[in-house]
Amino acid sequence: MSVFMISPSAFQNGVNDMVASMQQYQALLLTSFRSQLQTTLQQHQDGDLEMKVMEVFDQFEDPLAAVSTTYLQDRMIRNCFDYVEPEEVFVGYAASLQTRRAKRVLTTVAKGFHYISLIRSLEQFLSHPKILAMINEPPNYNSDGYLYDIGDGELMRSHPLFSLRPSALQIILYYDGIEISNPLGSYASKNKLLMFYYTLGNINPKFRSRLAAIRLLAVAKHSELSDCGIDAVLHLHLHFSSVLF
Repeated sequence: MSVFMISPSAFQNGVNDMVASMQQYQALLLTSFRSQLQTTLQQHQDGDLEMKVMEVFDQFEDPLAAVSTTYLQDRMIRNCFDYVEPEEVFVGYAASLQTRRAKRVLTTVAKGFHYISLIRSLEQFLSHPKILAMINEPPNYNSDGYLYDIGDGELMRSHPLFSLRPSALQIILYYDGIEISNPLGSYASKNKLLMFYYTLGNINPKFRSRLAAIRLLAVAKHSELSDCGIDAVLHLHLHFSSVLF
């Protein structure tokens, strides 16, 4: 799969530019409105009233001041939303030649990926009352011989966990590769990313494929996992899955 994506830094710069433009437009509107109002008040020759009205403009609070910088935007997201902070997981080291002061120096570079805590993500996901209601609802297995969902298969019905605990979380994990710069030739996979997602088999199939039911679990550079493969990510996922059950 090859798609074109905007880099995070470019997206953040766009957000900052948009906020700055809105603040500039807001300042121009206030300046124009203040000038028109002051002219109107001067025509009525009421100095005391003019002074009190103009003080209102001095007390105006910029509604975008709380999100005017990247730091303030990140703080607003952490304070107002149930944000799950990703963490960097290292899976090994590789030798690399780097230029330092016009010399080629052999150094080690850490290889890893960014991982979103499965437990914290599930806590956030299950905090939604509709999702929790579907989890607690007992599965409705079809007995007409047709397979409509994974729960209708013999594997799920005879599984030592899911057969005894129907409400146990059925974590479905999958990944997809994307190309963020859409290059050609020998650089076709230089910036390739591996995106790991998960969803829950407990969710009704008609809602399971919706974007809100698909959760990001990990992001890794293809080059970083070229030696150890995706097993490094899957091993971490299976470890936390065993903790859950």
